[in-house]
Amino acid sequence: MIFQYNDVSITKVVLTDKDCSEIAAAGSVVTEAECLLCHIHVLAAVRKKLDELPKLHENESKYIYDTFHDAVYSFTRASLENCREILCSIGDNEIALGCIYRF
Repeated sequence: MIFQYNDVSITKVVLTDKDCSEIAAAGSVVTEAECLLCHIHVLAAVRKKLDELPKLHENESKYIYDTFHDAVYSFTRASLENCREILCSIGDNEIALGCIYRF
């Protein structure tokens, strides 16, 4: 509805929650904008995924979550890259969460 009353041609960023239909709808209307996920929803999804992995020790889960949290709130490219390297190096592909996001 917001797109109906606004000039979408000047929109540069659309912030959404984790709803795939909302993301798809925004992307089809605001084709030139970058679609970003809400940091709260991203962290909640990471927490949920970690909780679903039975082979992780609680300390491992906390370390991965804290590192992902640091990545989300990185102020510098170097800090973000450092978090990515840590996350991509942890365990197997199932828990190497850093490898799922792109730069």
